[in-house]
Amino acid sequence: MVPLSRGPTPRVLVEYGAPWTQAYVAERAAKPTQRPQSRRYGHAEVRLELRRMSLGKCFYCERKLTEAEEEVDHHVEVAERPDLAFEWANLYLACTPCNSGKAPNITHPIAACVDPCAPGADPAAHLTFDRERIAPRANSPQGRATIVKYDLHRDELDLARSRALTGFYEALIAVERCARLDRRGDFNDAERELLRAYADPARPFSLMMAALLRRLGL
Repeated sequence: MVPLSRGPTPRVLVEYGAPWTQAYVAERAAKPTQRPQSRRYGHAEVRLELRRMSLGKCFYCERKLTEAEEEVDHHVEVAERPDLAFEWANLYLACTPCNSGKAPNITHPIAACVDPCAPGADPAAHLTFDRERIAPRANSPQGRATIVKYDLHRDELDLARSRALTGFYEALIAVERCARLDRRGDFNDAERELLRAYADPARPFSLMMAALLRRLGL
């Protein structure tokens, strides 16, 4: 999870968001279990802007997503706030496991969790890693609540993060070998930049990589 900055409201929501909301709220009044139409809140324009905003990653776990994998998530659930079903600020991009497996707001409120879109959000202040395992930083209650709500310690994520770490350590070994062959006591600027690139926000699991680079003094 990294800080994200939301762009302008997509045109389709500017033009149709209000009437879609009015119609959906009326539908919910007649049928309380009615879901909003995904082709509306998940319109191609909405997906495109969310994808740009998150650099093609899940807002929560930072997995890189193909267009077929991505889902548009309601940060505040429609069962709780149907009036936010087509609200731009309430739409997030998520992978299927983070979206479908998240704990409900009634038991795990989003207010208790790290919100990557909140002004001044700093996920690194609340989340850290022990190798591929995510953990609350300094026993942060927000960090702990975030991990539980979005199931960020699930096995498939640990495996994906472990593979990302393997790629980093292979690059680190190669850089160290070059430094030894050149009889240098430290990395040069190009080598440091190569390693620091793993923490670029566009790359998967950049929060984990940034924490690792800090520990390595890079």
